[in-house]
Amino acid sequence: MMKIFIGCSSRKTNFDAFQIEASELATHLANAGYDLVIGGLVDGGMMGRVYQAFLDAKRGITVHTLKEYQEEVNDKKYTKVDYHRTTFERTLHLYRDADTVLFLPGGTGSISELFAMLEEHRTIENTKEIILYNQNGYYAWVLELLAKLVQMGFNDTSIFSHIKVFNEQSDVLRYLKEKIKKEG
Repeated sequence: MMKIFIGCSSRKTNFDAFQIEASELATHLANAGYDLVIGGLVDGGMMGRVYQAFLDAKRGITVHTLKEYQEEVNDKKYTKVDYHRTTFERTLHLYRDADTVLFLPGGTGSISELFAMLEEHRTIENTKEIILYNQNGYYAWVLELLAKLVQMGFNDTSIFSHIKVFNEQSDVLRYLKEKIKKEG
């Protein structure tokens, strides 16, 4: 069984396409045999839809959340839950528990997780993959920032070897379904 961390917005966004594609993507990944690692179980929003897809498929669900959000998971179903004192601690456990990391559009929490995991991956030799689903160009600004960091000498071009970027949902699914066939 392969575990995938899916980082995404816990809030309902103003863009229905993000919500819909989060549901579709999660449903396909759960049906392909992935188990979920997630940073909370908020109803609504992309995170809620991802959770529901894995729950409906009867897949394993590991939750890492803050002690302050315990009430959000009390009435939910999951395989395992760990409570953490800080978001830094939570992010480390999300990264360590997952075999693969996938980022969908999200807010500051998701962006924080992305950069923390990218730096962990860059610093510690690791075969775990970090995948960005650049839905509707959402992560273009991140890629531009990384290019600027390279241009200014703060990073070298190898920073791009630590992430895989897909612009289409079908490409993300094809890649991850093939991955689970090989490794799962």
